[in-house]
Amino acid sequence: MWGNRLGWMISGGIMIVTIALYTMLLLGPAVSAPTELTTRAGALDALSLPDAKSLIEATGSGDAAELYRQAISNYRSNRDAFQAYAKAGKIGTPEFKKIIPTLDLLVQAGHISGATVYAKHPEAIVKYNPDQFEALTPLDELGRLLNRVGLQYNVLKPKPQPDMAKKYWQAEYALGYAMVSERLTFREYQIGQDLLRSAALNFSASEPSFKAIDPAYRDLTEKVVKLMSIFNPSDPKVITNNGGDVFNLAMNSQERMWRVEAIMMLGHYRYNAVNPGDQIAANKVLEKLAGDSSLDPAVQVAVKAAQDLTSVQHGNSQNLQ
Repeated sequence: MWGNRLGWMISGGIMIVTIALYTMLLLGPAVSAPTELTTRAGALDALSLPDAKSLIEATGSGDAAELYRQAISNYRSNRDAFQAYAKAGKIGTPEFKKIIPTLDLLVQAGHISGATVYAKHPEAIVKYNPDQFEALTPLDELGRLLNRVGLQYNVLKPKPQPDMAKKYWQAEYALGYAMVSERLTFREYQIGQDLLRSAALNFSASEPSFKAIDPAYRDLTEKVVKLMSIFNPSDPKVITNNGGDVFNLAMNSQERMWRVEAIMMLGHYRYNAVNPGDQIAANKVLEKLAGDSSLDPAVQVAVKAAQDLTSVQHGNSQNLQ
């Protein structure tokens, strides 16, 4: 009697294991579940930016993108001149005369309402590092030069020119706000808020309305950076703990920046996902998204970049997020 019961128990156990293995073969390994990080209320909402644009008066309509593109082209054509001025240049010198026409393009762009920077050509920056870093370097450096020229005008001898200083700080502020508002990628947001806060601090000495900008964007950026930490392709612990969050953001986030970053992370998961289910699902999700023509253009570019990511590119970009 007991022998028969033991035999049935062993047979039942074998059947359960067989069914489980058969189910795994049919369905594949499970995908990681998202954590409270992306399932809590509001986690998938778009970022809400502190009010900043209203502090700068727009005098023109249209789009500043072409002006920004021209400034980027000028920088790339004569990078040595801009870098030389950044190191030791002063107002009125030959170095100044070489760079000022380009900075004045940014001044002009800063007066246009509804400015975009890369939105019409997201492929320019929605790419893996180090290519994305290189693509964003020109406006990062040009924004810092706007700040430098403004500071120099503000203490110019024998007579400071505060109105000229504000002219270039306003261009820096407007560029920063345009990049923060657009934020196709985290790096674009990061550069934009640096410029925005820097210019606001300069203005706040004489215009109190700007004083709230720096702390407001500092607090927002601290929150943003915490979430950005899950997009680290070189940290196996993060990949293990937050794989489900990456999938959730890639498919459901209302914040374009997070969708782009999450989708780019799925490109890495094709090579380094710790959970086999995540590696399989990364390809399936990317394939599904690739067939969705309703996606934002920047998200579409991210999907293609993730699908086209090679093992060499994956390795080169792991420590450059």
